[in-house]
Amino acid sequence: MVKQISFTSLTHGRLGNHNAGDSSGNTSTLKTYGNRPYISGQSFRHATRTALYHQTEDGVDCNPKHACGDIESCKICDLFGYMNMDLADADEDINPKRYSPLKVSANLGVYDTPQTSDLITQYDVDESENKMAHRQMTENVYFGAVSIDLQAIGTREKENVDNDKEYYEQYHRELNSVISDEQRTERAKELVRSIQHAIKFAGQARHMADFMPDLLLASGSDTYTHRLTNALHVSSDGELNINALRYNLQDVTNMGGEVWIGTSYNPEVITNWDEIVDLTDELDNVQHAGSVSDCYDTVCSTINNAM
Repeated sequence: MVKQISFTSLTHGRLGNHNAGDSSGNTSTLKTYGNRPYISGQSFRHATRTALYHQTEDGVDCNPKHACGDIESCKICDLFGYMNMDLADADEDINPKRYSPLKVSANLGVYDTPQTSDLITQYDVDESENKMAHRQMTENVYFGAVSIDLQAIGTREKENVDNDKEYYEQYHRELNSVISDEQRTERAKELVRSIQHAIKFAGQARHMADFMPDLLLASGSDTYTHRLTNALHVSSDGELNINALRYNLQDVTNMGGEVWIGTSYNPEVITNWDEIVDLTDELDNVQHAGSVSDCYDTVCSTINNAM
């Protein structure tokens, strides 16, 4: 049984400010870790949630601020989790909080890259009222990871405690499904497609950018593990460490997982694309799916057969 779908990726982000940080005055600053920009996990989840709104016409009426908690009807509360303590008094069958089946890391820039400042001007008929602001911008390759707990979709989780057992046997995870298997499958695939098409980051009206990965590792596993996140290490000259990739993929497959790899051959991301494709011929349960979109298609087909 496939319990978890994981994605680890490298994505070329063209010149822009994909996740503005706190600013003072008229400057929109980059969020940075040292000299490298990053896109917060919260921002990526927001972009994924917006993509879900755009691709579906039903079951997305809720929002995080006023969560309904009705995971049977509301895809947002089901797939993204919520916390609304008012629900505890409104309906004893609805939990006031839900852990999200979707786990997201921050997307961190791989390279130290220079920054520039874009002057934004808002013109007025009266020139004395013209407004100006500055937006910090940069270009980079971003490393990020996403995990989906397939079993948690469309289910309510309950922890049972047996006081007659030894301390290490007390807890038992119980998942009670509130939707059909067909609905769970469709929601899981919609979530994957939303991750694939997450583009609505900060300031997209002023610096439109594609944010579908250029190198995508995807895995399906019956073990909950984030081991795949350790597989991608890029040197300063753009060479991916093939040995690190090989042994981390072996760890994933040794734990019963299957791995699919999607490639774009974007020269701005890494320089040794052919070595990655050659590696897939050496390892069991690792497949070169083709393009990145082909890799997402393979994951959706796996979900069809797993749920």
